Amino acid sequence: MRDQNGEILDRWSLKNALVDEGAEVAIETFLRNNIALYMPDGNFYIGLYLGAMARTTTILTIPGEPSGNNYSRQVVQRTSTGWPTKEVDANGYWNVISKVVQFDALGGDIGPFSGAFLATSSDSSGRLISYVTDQFRRTILDGSSITVALSVRCR
Repeated sequence: MRDQNGEILDRWSLKNALVDEGAEVAIETFLRNNIALYMPDGNFYIGLYLGAMARTTTILTIPGEPSGNNYSRQVVQRTSTGWPTKEVDANGYWNVISKVVQFDALGGDIGPFSGAFLATSSDSSGRLISYVTDQFRRTILDGSSITVALSVRCR
């Protein structure tokens, strides 16, 4: 998290969880070639939320997504530009890391929020893939920003 002067205020790393809807997207796009049905514009999006998520949460039931003050889901292309880091970790698992996206609060605060999510649309037309929950509530103060990158680990 950065303040209005670009100073880093906080950094953290958390584990994410795949939701049922996200598992279905993986099956339908990878194994059944139904990408157009599950990814309306072919991109991923990172958003913020406040509340409790579960395996059964869907894009229609994401709790407490902010609105206003310049908030919008941030695009992550389904390419090596959107996912520039691909590596095998020390345990032999593939790890892919998204590009860094930034949320800027302008005209007021964004939040509070308690986590981030990965979806297949900027609105409710796509599917929820996964989420990460923080133990703290955070707010992006007016004039400040937060940067987020999500990691997908395949075991």
